[in-house]
Amino acid sequence: MEFLEMTSKRRPTMVHAQWAALLSVLLSVSACAPPREVLTVTMRPETIPSSEGDMPAPVDETAARYPETRPERFDDGRMWTFEAPPVDWFEEAYGFRPDVSWLERARLGALRFGDICSASLVSHRGLVMTNHHCARDFVARMSREGERLLDDGYLAMDEDQERRVSGLSVRQLIEIEDVSQEVNRAARDVPGWGPQAEAREKRIEAIERRMKARLSPSDSTREFKVVELVPGVRYSLYTYRVYHDVRLVWVPELAIGMFGGETDNFEWPRHTLDAAFFRIWEKGEPLRTANHFMFDPSGAEEDEPVFVVGNPGSTERLVTVSQLEYQRDVQLPEDLYVLRNRIALLGRFVSENRAKADSFDVRNNLMGANNQLKALEGQLAALEVGWVLSRTQAWEDSIRFALGRSDSLSGRYGRPFRDIQLIQQSKELSAPRARAFTQFLNPSISSHILMRAMYGYVYALSARRGAPPETLKEIMDEAMTIADWPRELEQQVISARLQDFQRALGENNPTVRRLLGDMTPQAMADSVALLLFSGD
Repeated sequence: MEFLEMTSKRRPTMVHAQWAALLSVLLSVSACAPPREVLTVTMRPETIPSSEGDMPAPVDETAARYPETRPERFDDGRMWTFEAPPVDWFEEAYGFRPDVSWLERARLGALRFGDICSASLVSHRGLVMTNHHCARDFVARMSREGERLLDDGYLAMDEDQERRVSGLSVRQLIEIEDVSQEVNRAARDVPGWGPQAEAREKRIEAIERRMKARLSPSDSTREFKVVELVPGVRYSLYTYRVYHDVRLVWVPELAIGMFGGETDNFEWPRHTLDAAFFRIWEKGEPLRTANHFMFDPSGAEEDEPVFVVGNPGSTERLVTVSQLEYQRDVQLPEDLYVLRNRIALLGRFVSENRAKADSFDVRNNLMGANNQLKALEGQLAALEVGWVLSRTQAWEDSIRFALGRSDSLSGRYGRPFRDIQLIQQSKELSAPRARAFTQFLNPSISSHILMRAMYGYVYALSARRGAPPETLKEIMDEAMTIADWPRELEQQVISARLQDFQRALGENNPTVRRLLGDMTPQAMADSVALLLFSGD
């Protein structure tokens, strides 16, 4: 799950009652919880509709819908967590068997940079290397009077010139503990898959609270996160050491750090200097660590095994054929439509208002949106013409075969792929309404005013339902990170969102008519902006 780090330049604008009423109308037609880009609100799941009426009968799940292929080892990619690296296969394939000490050094040398990026310790004095695109958001906010660090780059000639980056923390995974038994024990006597998942989630939250309670209230140097490795099966408690004093050492100018632009993005080879250096400080001096990666000027040799260590996004390895089909036919086309529309808006704003766009960090939003667009375009292409669905079908068939050979397993798990398929069909029926909220909480392209209003709605709803103080604080902290956007841009993006409602539901839909009245989407957006920015 990916999150974008955004730091507000001032406190979020309070939502006026008239605008809050407008938001409530928008929420009333949403068929699903907010999308997962930033925040997920867990509601009681709706009953899966039957196959009668408008619901089409499920396709025979034993029928081959894609070219037949045989499952192969590592079909789902050669990426592993530190809990279970296939050391036997490493030795078989590469003649190299890493021991416990090697794996620990590799884990401690890797860092999580901010919320969404990987980084590495590359010296004994806390020097950190990451990608240029991971640094842009922070660098853009660090420019002083007369500086344009994003465009011109920065080099600290000595340690005194290294600039502390506000709002940036890096995390080092220092301990892993298997908590599978404790998490699964919470669901042992609970009937039904939904209640079992809820019981596990509550136990996960309890474990994290228990670990946090062992620290002093002022200790922010440790974080605890229970990671779901295999849903309902394997869970690990990750303990992170958190460093908050991170300083910029060097970043190249944008023309070099993003050389080739979107054309070269996600392509190979790339002729760009996509790198930046920072330094971790602790107690007023550079961090000293024995666990770091060394530079080898000679580079890798032919046939030498190379391992990449980091914090990648979700692999979605357990997504089924019906889920992939839903992504291909419904979700991804709509995501791409909205992304292209908003990218065009942001692009025009940046080209026409360069100085203001930079002061509100809109250019980084635009680059992030273009990055997402190209990634999703690649995913859709793979589902349309690639072998992903054939391999996934083969994986499903192997599981069906195993279930069919065991009465105990089939009695316990039933027909999971059919159940998942029914859920996708239910989602497809509600897609026209849900389409109006596509990418609603994507901070790169969505109205930041609407996002804050959504957080306010979730905060109030959670408080009424008795959420604990720490949960409410997390919601508030997330809301406070949403940066301001210029009035002119907000007007355009809010108008585009209202047009999404017209497109999804129809201009004559009662909710749309109640929402807009006799006003056009642009006129409504202009009136909202006038109301909320009247003090500017």
